[in-house]
Amino acid sequence: MKSMMKYSQLLFGMALLSLTITSCKEDYFDQDQYKELVKKSFPVQNVDPAQTWATLGTASIDVQPNMGTGETYAVKIYDQHPANTSATTKLLASGSVTDGSTTTLSVSYTLSNAVVYVTLYDSKGFMTVVPGSVADGQLTVKLGGADVAGARGARKMIKSIWQFPSAPDDANFLSAVPAGVKSYDEVSPWGYGSGVSYLDENKTGDVNIWGNWDGSKTSGGTLYIKGNCDFSNRNFFVAANTDVYLIAGATLTLNVSAANNLQGGCRYFIAPNAKLIVTGDWGGLKLNNGLQMYNRGTIITPKFEVNNTSLLYNEATVTVNGELSTENNNSVIVNDGVITATRLHTAGSSHVQNNNTMTISGNTDIDSNHNTWVNNGHYTTQNFVYTAGSCDVINNCYLTVTELFTINLGDTDSNGFRMDAGSSVVAKNFLAAGPSYIFMGEQSLFLVEETATMNITKANYGIYGPATGGYAVFQAKEIAHGDCDANQGFVASYFNHLYVATNKHFAFGYSDKSAEQQAAGETGVQPYYYLDTTHGALMTGFGGANVTVAKSECSPGYGGTPTPEPNPIPFSLRYCFEDNFPQVGDYDFNDVVLTLTPNVDGKKVTLKVSLDAVGGLEMIGAAIRIKDVKMSDVASFQRSGNFDEGFPSTATKIIQSDEPLLPDNMKYNGLNDVVINLFSNAHWAMKHEMAMDGSIKAWFYNTVKRGDPYEFYENDVTPAVVTYTFEMNSESAAQKFCEANLDVFIVEQYNGGFWEVHTVPFKTQDVLASYGGDKSMYNDNFPWAICVPGDFKYPIEWQAIGSSQRIIRVAYGASGHSFADWAEDHTKATDWYNYPTEELVYQ
Repeated sequence: MKSMMKYSQLLFGMALLSLTITSCKEDYFDQDQYKELVKKSFPVQNVDPAQTWATLGTASIDVQPNMGTGETYAVKIYDQHPANTSATTKLLASGSVTDGSTTTLSVSYTLSNAVVYVTLYDSKGFMTVVPGSVADGQLTVKLGGADVAGARGARKMIKSIWQFPSAPDDANFLSAVPAGVKSYDEVSPWGYGSGVSYLDENKTGDVNIWGNWDGSKTSGGTLYIKGNCDFSNRNFFVAANTDVYLIAGATLTLNVSAANNLQGGCRYFIAPNAKLIVTGDWGGLKLNNGLQMYNRGTIITPKFEVNNTSLLYNEATVTVNGELSTENNNSVIVNDGVITATRLHTAGSSHVQNNNTMTISGNTDIDSNHNTWVNNGHYTTQNFVYTAGSCDVINNCYLTVTELFTINLGDTDSNGFRMDAGSSVVAKNFLAAGPSYIFMGEQSLFLVEETATMNITKANYGIYGPATGGYAVFQAKEIAHGDCDANQGFVASYFNHLYVATNKHFAFGYSDKSAEQQAAGETGVQPYYYLDTTHGALMTGFGGANVTVAKSECSPGYGGTPTPEPNPIPFSLRYCFEDNFPQVGDYDFNDVVLTLTPNVDGKKVTLKVSLDAVGGLEMIGAAIRIKDVKMSDVASFQRSGNFDEGFPSTATKIIQSDEPLLPDNMKYNGLNDVVINLFSNAHWAMKHEMAMDGSIKAWFYNTVKRGDPYEFYENDVTPAVVTYTFEMNSESAAQKFCEANLDVFIVEQYNGGFWEVHTVPFKTQDVLASYGGDKSMYNDNFPWAICVPGDFKYPIEWQAIGSSQRIIRVAYGASGHSFADWAEDHTKATDWYNYPTEELVYQ
């Protein structure tokens, strides 16, 4: 017992003795009065009747690969995505499984986070990660299997639904004015005219071709331009349906007013080495009402608008110093050359096809349900913004987005961004800002160099690889959760033969279940992200997809290499005891602190036991029962180290055996479970030190606040560690070394006898025959021992773990994350153990 508690314990002992008699016969025990006394003494009042005091759970996880490889995979289960090299990643379980079969692993995990990451490593070290949420202690992970019904992944260029025009005939691009054609001034001496003529640098006035009315149309005839024709300060008007030829070497310079007033039905042919230049600070070229412009020379303009059935077909160079836009009614741009602009805006039923090189220094905006954007070449833009549901947005080659690729289609059944086999998108960042479809062909690559932010919003939306055949790769350094409704599920979804290659993915979970519900094992119907593993979708590290894509004009290439395995912390369980059952305590839960680290590898079990602290002054022994594991299940056993090494012959042994596994005759009432004999005196086990009077030195070890004036304590004592190794007769028996089956208990003195102190699931159990008895009268809802994650920071001496009086400073009293919040409602503050008051816990 603790010296500072002796007076209060004496009062309690007197009260308890008033309820019984010296012989401790049960007939004289007032159970109701005892429970009321314990209830009033416990630091938290109004304890939840459903409280089990469990912070950890055990899950049975079935792993079923069916990927057609025939390989045997190493299986490891982590509490975080293993490609994220976090120093806090914990290994929960390990094993192996052969493709086409099933292995079942038992894992201990924190109930506040029911998510696990089942990871398979093939013979080459390639990693496949499958996240899952444990429900009712179960999780089944299936990989591979049935292909998705539908078309095979794209293997050749994807054609748009809308058919783009072919290149014009070479005969339309002239190196000289045809013989016999007169100059404009000769044909139209008064400055107005139609028919056939040419312009050159000798033309000094305006040009006005009005055309003639012939009963069906206005016809301007044909106009040839040679030499340097500068109309930057003059009027240039050509009537509808005129054919205009810029001869090789010619330059036509227009002011923005003239360029913005080009008439419908005209055809402009710009020969190699010819130039069309627009000058001015506003406006620019505008093609309207069926105007067609074919360029094999150079076009330079402040802006360029293609509208209302018009066409720009470029085979050379177009430089737009501002916006390039395609507007309504089947306006078209086809680029077989080089186009640069500050923005591309496709609207209405317009269509853009790049077959060579387009560079947009600002945004590419695709915002209509009816337009077309097709890239068959190299397309570079600062931002790519696809915000409507056109089905004709297709990348057949190489798209580079130097800043942000955004997609938000609104509700649509199937329209989306499509990628041909072997094509690529390389974007600095990616945002799925709403409903999104990305359909990827075999060996296509979507590379996000920094962060992909997901807010996809519905179950069927997401990123699709090919239905059958080879794989596509969606690669991002980090995949983050979007700024969306907290109750929204399917923030990201991945389908078919797709590798999701990332080093950091936002946590798995379910939007329709609270953290507390998930901690209680409830699985929702709306996962934050969905990985369609049954049809081939796989997750791995950023560079770890088992895919090789050759470098080509359409791809930077991808050569997957195995992702290094993390160096995880083994998952451990910490047992913290009060040493005065059935009396009330001070509830600092540090009288004995034991940490268990089980490791199961096939039939082999390694159980490391660390005695970390002793916060009681009396004799305390300890043992572990492995529930439902019989001695007949054990093929062999070894112990490395011994807590009782050199135990003084003059000292009392609580557990009267030197055997590391206790024989059946020492167990209570015919119990035949395996029982590990840890130690008979916690102080000896911790320090192996004698006091001046020849007794075992009984101090507080690793529990007192540093600098405290109390005399009998020592901090920074190295924990005592003993390792127990079992070779089991079956893997199923080995799998039972988990939280649900580990009945860790201490044995302490009370009222002239000894009592076993267990965690709540085993509270009324008796294991040792010497100290067994009927404890059913103590089957109330209060703990004398708790099992918590292995990195739990236990309270310092005489510091209660929590309190209903929120104004009192306690070891775990953080608002919304306190021990009291959890004790009063088992569905809340399930992660309380992560929020210590640092100065009130042992450091």
